[in-house]
Amino acid sequence: GEQVAAQQLQGLGEGAQRAGGAVSTIALDMARDANDLRVNDAMNQYVNAQTQARVEAMQLKGRNALERPDGKSLPDEFGERMQKQAEVISQTLANPAQRQAFAMNAGRMDGQFRASLSQHMVEQQNVYRKETQKGTLDTAVNQATLLWGDEKLRAQSVATVTKVVDAIARDNGMPPEARDMALVESLSPLHVGVMKGMIQAGQANAAREYYNENSASMTMQARAAMQGVVKEASDVQTGEAKADAVWATIGPHGAN
Repeated sequence: GEQVAAQQLQGLGEGAQRAGGAVSTIALDMARDANDLRVNDAMNQYVNAQTQARVEAMQLKGRNALERPDGKSLPDEFGERMQKQAEVISQTLANPAQRQAFAMNAGRMDGQFRASLSQHMVEQQNVYRKETQKGTLDTAVNQATLLWGDEKLRAQSVATVTKVVDAIARDNGMPPEARDMALVESLSPLHVGVMKGMIQAGQANAAREYYNENSASMTMQARAAMQGVVKEASDVQTGEAKADAVWATIGPHGAN
């Protein structure tokens, strides 16, 4: 009888232990679940903050993306901002396990975030280069058009346009014929500007000479547009010169 009682007692003890083990396992699971929930909530806040930061960074174009007010690179500037945000969120967490899990997840996101901002900078470097090249072309055309009478400046403008077009061709791997076409398209407004300046100043014959010298580096449209204008102005000027000569010969030679 004593043996049976002892066995029963032992069985009860083991049952209690098992129950205790189950209770402590449930407590562990709940604690782990509470940590996971808290970390997920913190990550949601961090993802939202990083999404806003990424939208803001991607809106910066050209020079604005490359030259920041504080002199930092885009990934550094926005990376530091996210670091501060992560610290603020981390301080709201309840224990070291939560903070460690959050730091790990946030760190993984930071790597992707910085990589995408670096890629954006590379793209905007190209945008800025194109903007600057276009600005240089416009400036050269403007210079030649406004200062058409200065032959040296005209030649300088043509050289600048050629240099920029060569750089564009190199950047974009253009075949020679595409480069030549691009040069003609860029030089045409320059030539047209110079000829219009000459015609407005009453130098139609100079404009005709200029046309004959430079029409090969003009587009068909530019040639078609200027051919008639130059010829008409030249005819008018020649007609006036002839009329003046005739008048000088046969006109009255008195005081008036």
